[in-house]
Amino acid sequence: MIEICYGENEGKLKKDFDYYGFWDIINTHEYKDAENVNRFIKRVHDFLEDIKKYEEENILLVTHNGVCRAINIYFKGIPKDNNIIDLGSKNCEVVYYKL
Repeated sequence: MIEICYGENEGKLKKDFDYYGFWDIINTHEYKDAENVNRFIKRVHDFLEDIKKYEEENILLVTHNGVCRAINIYFKGIPKDNNIIDLGSKNCEVVYYKL
């Protein structure tokens, strides 16, 4: 699973661009050459739907935090405050889900 593309913000520190605005699912701002966060979430969800055919298997996904956010949204939904920043996982955290 490929992580989200930050486009013009790729490689920048969070403090050097509007990181929280970038991950705002309500924000419709398009960042130059960046993948829209809502399209990214849909892409991850489409992937999860596709791997459902392996529901009897154990599947290991090793991902970056953006993908973790999208996976958490898939299983837990979007929080009422629309803040998806906190839906990521901690470094090296192991999380189990049942498809």
